[in-house]
Amino acid sequence: MADRHCLSNFLRYNFTDAPGLNNLTRLELDFSHFEYILLFKIPLRPFERFEGFGSNELAEQLRCLDSVKELTLRFHSPYAAKLDDPWGYTGGYNTSMWYCDWNGRRDVNGFATSCNKTITDWIITGAFDTIKHFPKVVLAGAIKESVKTKWDLRLAEHKREEKIDLSKDMQVIASWNGGAPPCNCTTPCEYNMYASHAHQVRCLGWCCGYSRSGMRSKEYYQQLSEYRFDFEG
Repeated sequence: MADRHCLSNFLRYNFTDAPGLNNLTRLELDFSHFEYILLFKIPLRPFERFEGFGSNELAEQLRCLDSVKELTLRFHSPYAAKLDDPWGYTGGYNTSMWYCDWNGRRDVNGFATSCNKTITDWIITGAFDTIKHFPKVVLAGAIKESVKTKWDLRLAEHKREEKIDLSKDMQVIASWNGGAPPCNCTTPCEYNMYASHAHQVRCLGWCCGYSRSGMRSKEYYQQLSEYRFDFEG
């Protein structure tokens, strides 16, 4: 499933066709960080105010998929898609849709990069009560080995009927100040080419002479493709 809308349409159609739904044994969600935040209602500022936050109670509907034996959450690389960051650019070329902090302030360059390690950990923390019921949960894609190991162990503990208390972890998330979580990764999540392009889109060339020509676009994607996600950082 590529996004919440595809998932919503899929569930709405299949919940009216019980025999068809019973044939579903494996489900993979391939969402952006932003989509996961909205789907699992991660209590992060300012996203709880966004349209679509917890829409249609999709996370609750997932728990009803008794036939699913394997659920995969696939995470995107910070640069898998153009300007794909919860705390960065959030849509189109409309500057009003850039993320602003709780007080409406932005970084002087108009862009902030969130730490992939932190945000994937927060997403799984918020999703845990939903995903823990599936017999097998696979955490795939751009997820740090340390984060994957942590949650694989937590899921195994749940299968052994050990009590998992995430209340303090959820308090940390809910009390976050609304800015992009800082990065302490060995390979920084702040990729210079990515941040530079985000700024160029933000200013529309007024301060740096950026042009959205085909050649510049080709050069941008070529340089962006050179980024390699550090699974160990």
